[in-house]
Amino acid sequence: MPTAAEKKTEVKQRIQGLRNMCKEMHVTVMDQGTMPEATAVREAIEKLQELIDFLDGKKKS
Repeated sequence: MPTAAEKKTEVKQRIQGLRNMCKEMHVTVMDQGTMPEATAVREAIEKLQELIDFLDGKKKS
C-alpha cells in the first residue's frame, strides 16, 4: 500500500497530465475553432475516473 507521500505525488502527476490534456483541447478550440476529437475527450474522462478510483482505493477488475 502506498504511503501518503507517494499517493500525493501520484495524484499530483495525474492531475498535471489531465491539466495538460485539457489545455491542449482548449488551445485547439481557441486557435482552430474546432472541437476536440471525441477520443481525446473520452480519454480525459477515463483518466479522471481512474484518478477518482485511485483516491477511493478501488482496484480495477
